[in-house]
Amino acid sequence: MANIQTTKSVPGKETPGLRYPSNGKTIYHRPLNRTKTAELSQASFAYLFSEMVSYAQRNVKDISELEQRLNVQGHSIGLKLLDLLLFREAPRTQLRPLTIINLLHFIKQSAWQHLFGRQADRLEKSADPAKPDEYMIIDNEPLVNAYVSVPRELSQLNCAAFTAGI
Repeated sequence: MANIQTTKSVPGKETPGLRYPSNGKTIYHRPLNRTKTAELSQASFAYLFSEMVSYAQRNVKDISELEQRLNVQGHSIGLKLLDLLLFREAPRTQLRPLTIINLLHFIKQSAWQHLFGRQADRLEKSADPAKPDEYMIIDNEPLVNAYVSVPRELSQLNCAAFTAGI
């Protein structure tokens, strides 16, 4: 009994164990796949996205309702991705974006890079005086529209509504 050592924990410093490994990296710092540079093939993405579109297409009355469903699907992904990317940033470099402009720049650069392998083309403010707080992230070649073929009755469909949701 005399050989038992007690460890004192310093406030603010976590001791290694189940929740805090000795290297300081939690499960959230690990890449979602085997390596950080591994990418999903475009064919796999096209198949998964086409299934998402066909799932969203069930029981819709018009194109705007379909685009709204795609937008909602993207929104839940965007929230989770934003949390993950902000959590992964190093604490000393992590500046929480407090203004809408800073947050949009973070999305344009980091989130777009993480999702599509490149940054978005530009960020613009709406020229409409009725909507002074409207901003647009412009992507000239959206990946979600690259492999989409829509039937004639859905010719007005823009699958980039999914990306807008993100």
